[in-house]
Amino acid sequence: MSTGAASTPHTVMLAVHCKRGDNIDMKGPVRSYVQKNYGNHDASECSDDLEAMHSWRSSIIGQNGSPESLRDILCKYFRALSAMEARFPVSDDKDHIGLSFVWYDAFKPSKKTSQANLHFEKTSVLFNLGAVLSQMAISSDRSDPQGVKDACRYFQEAAGAFAYLREHEAMKVENPKPIDITPECTAMLEKLMLAQAQEIFYEKAIADGKTNAVVAKLGKQVAILYEEVHRAITGNAVLAGHFDKSWSNHTLGKSQFYDTQARYRQSLAHHEKEEIALAITYMRQAIHVLGDAKKLVKAVHEDMADNLRMLEKECMAKLSKLEKENLTVYLERIPSHEEVPKITGAQLVKSTTPPCLADGKVSDAFSTVVPQSSAKALSKYSGMVDEICREQLDRLAQASDDARIKLREWELPELLVALESGSAAGLPDHLRQELEEIERQGGGLAHLKGLSSQISENKSSAQAQLMSVEEQLNTEAKEDNALREQYKDRWTRSPSHTLTTTLWDRIAGYRANLQQAAASDQKIQQKLEANAERLEKLSLEWASSNMPRLQQPMMSVDDMEPAAVISNLRGALRQLDELGSQRAGLEESLKAMKEKDNILPKLMASSSDHEALFDAEIAKYNPIRDQVTRNCSTQDQVLRDIAQNYNKFVTLFGVADWRSACSTAAADVRNAVGLYRELRDNLSEGARFYLQLQEVITSLSQHCGDFCLTRRIQRDDLVEELQRKNQQASQAEADRLAALRISLQPPVPHGGPAPPSGAAYPQLAGNAAAAPPAPPHPHGQGYSSYAPGPPPQGGPGYGPPPPPPGQPLPPGYAFQNPYHQAAPRPSDGDAATSSNPMFRQ
Repeated sequence: MSTGAASTPHTVMLAVHCKRGDNIDMKGPVRSYVQKNYGNHDASECSDDLEAMHSWRSSIIGQNGSPESLRDILCKYFRALSAMEARFPVSDDKDHIGLSFVWYDAFKPSKKTSQANLHFEKTSVLFNLGAVLSQMAISSDRSDPQGVKDACRYFQEAAGAFAYLREHEAMKVENPKPIDITPECTAMLEKLMLAQAQEIFYEKAIADGKTNAVVAKLGKQVAILYEEVHRAITGNAVLAGHFDKSWSNHTLGKSQFYDTQARYRQSLAHHEKEEIALAITYMRQAIHVLGDAKKLVKAVHEDMADNLRMLEKECMAKLSKLEKENLTVYLERIPSHEEVPKITGAQLVKSTTPPCLADGKVSDAFSTVVPQSSAKALSKYSGMVDEICREQLDRLAQASDDARIKLREWELPELLVALESGSAAGLPDHLRQELEEIERQGGGLAHLKGLSSQISENKSSAQAQLMSVEEQLNTEAKEDNALREQYKDRWTRSPSHTLTTTLWDRIAGYRANLQQAAASDQKIQQKLEANAERLEKLSLEWASSNMPRLQQPMMSVDDMEPAAVISNLRGALRQLDELGSQRAGLEESLKAMKEKDNILPKLMASSSDHEALFDAEIAKYNPIRDQVTRNCSTQDQVLRDIAQNYNKFVTLFGVADWRSACSTAAADVRNAVGLYRELRDNLSEGARFYLQLQEVITSLSQHCGDFCLTRRIQRDDLVEELQRKNQQASQAEADRLAALRISLQPPVPHGGPAPPSGAAYPQLAGNAAAAPPAPPHPHGQGYSSYAPGPPPQGGPGYGPPPPPPGQPLPPGYAFQNPYHQAAPRPSDGDAATSSNPMFRQ
């Protein structure tokens, strides 16, 4: 059964906001088109359908009603749009229905897009369907079994809605497409919905008491899915700039959290089988991954941060327990992180197309205007046109790819550029790419100096932290010694130096690390300064200027003049550019022809022979198909001509020898780049070292702060107790003396005269009760002031008053120190305080 952190709390999940849109007048333009093309009767017949669509769209724009009702309205409206698409052309063309749909980006509401395209409207509806389903998922009660099932189903249907959008509608939207409905964005949202559905399965597995091995696989798959979402956002420059940073932080934090959970559960699974070594390694892996996740604590939701802290506490406690068991019982060798098998995920979720999209139902909207048979025939014809356009567009794209690949293989036009000085054509590709990367980072020397400055700052911070820790411990020790000197043997708590041995050992170790690192820093800095001039000029321009020029030969080969070869190559390259421009025009023409192709009126007028109509209409695409064929054939011939001239160019200009010379000339560039890489890697390693050192010193500072705080509390309590004891002893002595004086006072005779009123008696020391003067001596000599004699035999012994603070106590005043007891025991994972006596139970 699943144990340990079995009560894993529910984490925050994300829902997608619906797209906002502007209201439009759909009824007027559609009625006008129907009236113009089909007559007044048909225009009147479609009024009810248009009124229903207007009502549904208004509800969608206003987001009125519950999520469930909004979902149903979105489905009805999408079906009606599909029926409308099969019957009426919508575009900016003057003969079509001019409906301009306006929608705002779901993630950047200030960005507005307007298109006269039914596919744009359909993609927006599908997006909102996925968004509403995600909202229904997060509003489900995940503490209830039925709520868990509903949430998981809604998330999978939301994923299916985004997948349907991407596969069926997104590519039909005009460019530029809004970012939120691009294939890249919808694929990311689909993956996010699946990750959250898998997360619910993970929570259910824990609630159902599944084994730790099963829970580990489910948790690993959650981590994998969230990592894919994070890569989809950060790996795409457009999405990375479009989404708020909180999206990438959330998905990365979730991935690391569930990766930690998976390793934690895997550790528990091995512990159950008494495989202690594997259990320790997986638990250490969990803590390592958790260390990366903790860096996001300030950037994620508060609930997520709390979950990370709870999980860290649990992992540290379990690791301490496992390591103690291994040291005392098993004594097994602990394998490294690389030696243990990787955890494989188990995915239990998939994208599910919402029922309203998957049931195949067709809306009966506008069926009285355009019969269903005509609508089906139009759909068939549209499919034929789509196939032709797709085939020709693929041919055009393949021709462009072929030209690009061949030119890259021949290194054209770079070889022609190499005829001029200062060309980068002679640089190997990897060197050119590295130099471009160096320039993007701000230049070789500037980047390295920036890293060096970062190291200096981190080192100073670490040194300051360590000095602060030492000052804390020294201050506490001085305070303890001063009080020990004041109270002598009455100061019974343990001396500070006996409790801080481990802490001082750690400080000494970190000091040694700092000294070693400082020596490394000095060597790297010296190397950086010695090569500063060389690194400063490290750029693509400098490297290109060092490359040899491709020289024209002194004599011709095969009666072919070098100038003619060069001219032929340049002419062929220009021809390739023209063919490429021609292909772009053919692509636009093909799309425009498809957009304007509306045979619905002809279908309505035709009786039954639709095939003959199709053949006649498809024939109008033959001219552009012929142009595509000619373009591809011409390019093939141009590429063959380039190949012939390229071979002659290589021979005439001795390209092989030139490459060899370039390789030799590039050696200096290669060495400079290698030096840059070496210094960059060393400085990066130094920066990581100081960051890690700061983390461990911060942990040490917390331990020392806790230690000093506990010692101050004990100090104050002990001082208060000693002062109270002194006051009690002083008061007890004064009371004893007063009582003794009163007991030795002569008795008053019965019936004798009362003492004169207002008689004054001297007061005894210590505010004891007053006593009357002694009677006169028979010989006329008066007694001196009363002084008590020695106590009677067998009576209590009284010593002098207690000495002031700082003086040793006489015998008989020894007392048990009431604070000679242990402080609360720290957590098992506190390495700094676990060996201190004052922290033992």
